[in-house]
Amino acid sequence: MKKTEYMKSIRSISKALAYVSLSALVFVACGKGGGQPNSEYPGQFSTSTGLAYSMDYEDSAGYKTHPFHGQPEGPNLVFIEGGRMVLGSFEEDVIMSRDNIERTVTVASFYMDETEVANIHWLEYMFYVEASDSSAAFKATINPDEEVWKARLAFNDPYAEHYLKYPGFRYFPVVGVSWRQATDYSEWRTDAVNMGLEETAIDNGDWDPDLMAEAESDGRIPLESGIILPDYRLPSEAEWEYAAQALIGTQWLDENQTHSRLYPWDGHSLRNPYGK
Repeated sequence: MKKTEYMKSIRSISKALAYVSLSALVFVACGKGGGQPNSEYPGQFSTSTGLAYSMDYEDSAGYKTHPFHGQPEGPNLVFIEGGRMVLGSFEEDVIMSRDNIERTVTVASFYMDETEVANIHWLEYMFYVEASDSSAAFKATINPDEEVWKARLAFNDPYAEHYLKYPGFRYFPVVGVSWRQATDYSEWRTDAVNMGLEETAIDNGDWDPDLMAEAESDGRIPLESGIILPDYRLPSEAEWEYAAQALIGTQWLDENQTHSRLYPWDGHSLRNPYGK
């Protein structure tokens, strides 16, 4: 074969490969155009019925899907990845009381406050409740029980009188709060946080006018808006103990917890072996 013919054949093969590569790129690009529906982009049609979703706020013929970019972050909240753990006492039950039996539980991922609810947070709660149209009977129940400081042979009277409202104790944990009071605070905090998220959504233009009208009529922002947080609540016993033990990253490969730790870090001494 002559050199010129050889070069022509090489050019022909190169052109053919180029066309094949270009066609493959076109097919790949077309394949990625639609994509699979997900929470953020549910698509234009229902994957169950095939009916069209309503994307226009003025069109009320179909089910409306609202913009969603993930759950917003609440103030002072930290994410705790779920897992499994062993609840109960790891010690021998000498007197056979059997009131703290070991059992394995699974905890779903959740958010929890990074720090305790402080006095300043409770005073803020009291301020807004007093300024609201709540009943006088409810307003009388929001004060913490200051008598918890009083005990025999203990001079805690200054705490009973000044602990809650003295500015020096602003970021100390609030005490004397009952379960009922804590639950009421959680409900109020849900409304307060979501009110701030609503204002942010309006400023950013992420607010559906129909949802705004619904919020004004019902007094609450609907959860399907995607801009508010679920209700705040008290942690369960399993969630509280799971978060306190901080098991993520310190268990064996099979997630077996063979012993209970005295401290939340990985080790059995006062000092963290990893220098934190």
